[in-house]
This record gives sequence, structure tokens and C-alpha cells, in this order.
Amino acid sequence: MTHPYKLYGCKRCGSVPIEAALAEIGAPYEAVELDFAGNEQWGDAYRKINPLGRIPALELPDGTIVTESAACLLIVCERHPEAGLLPPANSSDRGRLYRWLMFASNNIYEAIGRVDYPERYVEDKAAAPGAERVAMKDLERFWQMVETHLKPGPYALGPRYSALDLYLSVLARWSVRDWVIDNCPRLADMVRVTAARPKVAPIWQHHFGGEPL
Repeated sequence: MTHPYKLYGCKRCGSVPIEAALAEIGAPYEAVELDFAGNEQWGDAYRKINPLGRIPALELPDGTIVTESAACLLIVCERHPEAGLLPPANSSDRGRLYRWLMFASNNIYEAIGRVDYPERYVEDKAAAPGAERVAMKDLERFWQMVETHLKPGPYALGPRYSALDLYLSVLARWSVRDWVIDNCPRLADMVRVTAARPKVAPIWQHHFGGEPL
């Protein structure tokens, strides 16, 4: 490596699972914490890194920029197979991981955006509360699908810990949190076990405080 990974993120945002994966791997990295409340992600400096102004972005040791949280997570894990955060390439668990990671990225993450910023999805701002309610219902439906398809724990793929646990745990911590606790016990247990892992716990504490979910 010519230099460590550089991870652009902020507190409680989409960079958290990548940061946790880097910690689990033991790979050297520099965490660049952007001022999200101050809209630093929309500034010219960061827009040169990610023109969409979205977090996270990951600079690889050779200077290549990767965006999109699931892509950042996968490339880190693929480059460090010794950490075991991805199941073997020819295993059925690798297919399950890809399926649910992409499901979470394309559906759950997107619905969280509609909950947080409903006014961006409607022409008439008066319709924003309705858009938020629809997004909340979508989240409940999506999380129930994940709950139904989880293997017997403690992790999403059963006894095997993987990058999928990191990704799902962060998204569950963001969205319909009380509903998840009340209606998705297997998912809630997976988050608690993941957040308590020795290398994940300090990062979780930094971003989310003492509560795992």
C-alpha cells in the first residue's frame, strides 16, 4: 500500500459500516469526518471527490475513489479476504450476502432517505408528510422481509459473521428503531451482537453512544 485508505464520512452516516469493516480487518485508514450539519458535503472540495455530494466516499491506496456505501464495503472486504468478512466466492452464503446487501442498499437505504427528506420527493411541499408516511410503511415491510429470511442467529447468515451484519446493523439503528425492536427480534439480536464485537464497539460508541439499537 502506498498510503492508508481514506474514508470520508460523518457521525452516524453511511460511512459507519465501512469504518467498522476497516477496524475488523485491521487495515490502516484515515477517517475524514465532514461537517454534515454545516453542509460540508456540498462544498466544492468534497464535490470534487463525489460530485453528488453524498457520503461516504472511499479513497483506495492507489488513489481510486469509490462511492456508494455497499460498493465501498464490498471492495474493502474483497481486498482483505483473510478477515473473513465475505463468505467463500463459491458458497451459497456469498449469494445470500449479495442479495440482502443489495436489497438493503436499493430499498431500505432509499426509503430512509424518503423518511428523512420527504420534501425532495414531491413537487407540492404540502404532500411531504404523506410521502414520509408511505416511506415508513415501506421500511416496515422491507425490515419484515429481512427478518423472515434471516438464518437462525446470531448473525444474518447464521453462525458466520460477515459484512452484511455491519451494513444491516447501521441501517436498523437509523430507521423505525422502536418498530424493529418490537417486531424483528432476530434482527434486533443481530444488531446487539454485532455492536458488541470488540473492534466494532468503539466505533459504535463514537457514532451512536451506548445503545446498540
